[in-house]
Amino acid sequence: MIVQSATSDQPHFIVTMAEHSGFAGKLARVFGNTDFEGITPLTEMLYLIDHHDRGWFELDANPCVNPQTGLPWHLSNTPSALKVTTMMKSVDFNQAHHLYCGLLAAMHMWGIYHGRYGLSERALVSDIPNKFKVLFNEQFRLLAQRQTLLMAQLNQQPTTLYWLQRHLWQNYKQLQFFDTLALYFNGTCEQERQSLSLVQVPITATETTTVTIKSLKGNQYLMTPFPFNEPVITLSFKGQYLMPAKRDQHALLEALALAPVAAQVVHIVSEEMSE
Repeated sequence: MIVQSATSDQPHFIVTMAEHSGFAGKLARVFGNTDFEGITPLTEMLYLIDHHDRGWFELDANPCVNPQTGLPWHLSNTPSALKVTTMMKSVDFNQAHHLYCGLLAAMHMWGIYHGRYGLSERALVSDIPNKFKVLFNEQFRLLAQRQTLLMAQLNQQPTTLYWLQRHLWQNYKQLQFFDTLALYFNGTCEQERQSLSLVQVPITATETTTVTIKSLKGNQYLMTPFPFNEPVITLSFKGQYLMPAKRDQHALLEALALAPVAAQVVHIVSEEMSE
């Protein structure tokens, strides 16, 4: 789960990974204009983006309490013994739909821990506790092996060979853009959303740029350059507001059962619409 930041004495907005993935999918569906090349292959990529964190869904269905906060474990500080199980589950689920989806899911899982193949300065592999490094390294080995096997299979068909040659890294970078932008909104409350620069956002298969998002008043966010197909994009994602409960599992589950579902709405605007 994602436990959104909150200002002092305010409840935290709890967002499932299914909702996070769905919000990334909403961003993908409005991506592309005369300046930014749209997504190809569209059907396979939208499926992948909608399910890129599918391995987390089972954990979210049975959330565990963080005893330090009385809230669910946040994505980044989920115990390693639980977190490590999510990687191959995400790959297996996407691969069952299409080999290309499985390949990009494997790249995404490996990349999260290794600086997103150069897109991020932070490599989460350095945060793995020593006692879990052997377990995680085995998962990384399997993820790399899976990529090699899937590439070999995709090379055998003209259509998927073209995807590999023309779109693979473009698609990977598009996925990272949608994932990171979704995390920007899902994980940080409105009052604390600072300016963010997203690097290597694909303009075409061979050209990238840095996209910057900046908070304006009225829950509006200025994005430059603007990669979407309408000058104002209004999107929402759902969650539940929770105050820290008694720090035990039963209290957390009871609080989640009673908390109503709410929505947060964001408006991403182009420079011409912000004037």
